[in-house]
Amino acid sequence: MSGEAFEHAWKEYSLKAKRDKNNSLYSTLSNANPQFGSDLIINITIKNSIALKEYDSKKPELIKFLRAKLKNHSIDIKHTVLENTKFEHHDSKSKFIKLLKENQSLEKFRKLFNLDIDS
Repeated sequence: MSGEAFEHAWKEYSLKAKRDKNNSLYSTLSNANPQFGSDLIINITIKNSIALKEYDSKKPELIKFLRAKLKNHSIDIKHTVLENTKFEHHDSKSKFIKLLKENQSLEKFRKLFNLDIDS
């Protein structure tokens, strides 16, 4: 079994999810960066816990598909979840400051509409 065959099978399943209008699964699988190891273990990276729930619900079906397509019943998938540090804001002023760092135009709008940021 070649890495090329694995990549083709992975993309085929991802596109099947897209055709079935399961865009969140398609996105999760497309961004998973699958690495096929010599020990028949596929290592993937999942962006967050929401994507993990979607993936977990389809994992048995995905493994069954890959095993049949690649004609190897020893294939398994291991995953790592990359959780971003949760950003907690305690008041609207700190929320605004965080958003202002991302988009400086907010200050212009705040002044234009004479908005006051509560603390």
